Amino acid sequence: MKTKRQLLIAFSIFFAFGGASLPAADSEWSGKEKIKVEGKAKSAGTISLQVSFKPAEDGASGDPVKIEIAVSDKTKKNDVAELITNDIRAVLGDEKFKIKTSGGNNVEVKAKGDTPDFAIVMTNNSVQGISLEIDN
Repeated sequence: MKTKRQLLIAFSIFFAFGGASLPAADSEWSGKEKIKVEGKAKSAGTISLQVSFKPAEDGASGDPVKIEIAVSDKTKKNDVAELITNDIRAVLGDEKFKIKTSGGNNVEVKAKGDTPDFAIVMTNNSVQGISLEIDN
């Protein structure tokens, strides 16, 4: 069984070479995701995330949502977490998701009501010195 890190690397490589959107494996779908930010930006760059939704029983699913987070050089991990929180909230909204920063460097995204389970993957990170760990 592959670890989450191995899957994340595989997804990142797939998307880097123009791959189409892939749904997460059944064990990856969750109503809550946590993104842990580590490090300090040693360069300006962009963090790219993709949110995919678990298909309904009839097989229908919404299109994946792409989120781009611009990060300036020398940005600290807590500030990067706040940027991620704000950008996810701007794209997904507050109606179907509760999105907050916790513990300074953690971002929590939780589905509200009948919002389908989802998965967040990092598709690109060009910010040197910053790493993300995504758990559900």
